[in-house]
Amino acid sequence: MNDDARSGWANPSSHDQIDHHTVAATLHEVEAIAASVGIRLTIEHDGEMLLGHFDLADGRRQRVFVRVSGRTPAGLRILTLFSVFHHLKESETLSAAELRALLLINEQRRFVRVALWPMDGGELLVVSWDQILETMEAEELATQVRSLVLSADELEKILSDEDRF
Repeated sequence: MNDDARSGWANPSSHDQIDHHTVAATLHEVEAIAASVGIRLTIEHDGEMLLGHFDLADGRRQRVFVRVSGRTPAGLRILTLFSVFHHLKESETLSAAELRALLLINEQRRFVRVALWPMDGGELLVVSWDQILETMEAEELATQVRSLVLSADELEKILSDEDRF
């Protein structure tokens, strides 16, 4: 076994390896941190994640989800914050111009990354951010949520005229 495998880096813990009680306690903790900076997140999806709805100045809305996604090798809890901006159906593809725009925005944004998440019937395009809970400050959470909301909305406008997410 190599040093990476022994240290836990070769096979990091996944969400499936975190018990339901730990997930629930972690989500309540994040909910309280968010509330301390005026962000309302509620537990959704059978207690598996938090959801927040955000109204934007131009009348559009965006949702942000928070899930417990794993642990570091040292046992610290990892959160993934994400916001969906497009659903690619199985038969749908992006144009070269759309892909270029996504890659440029991916490089320009400092607090988010663009990703594809497989799902039944296609893939979700999301912006996301990972954070270690034990080192997260309330204002840092607020900055991350704002970045996700604004980035997802900007990307949604590039790919569609609709305000779906």
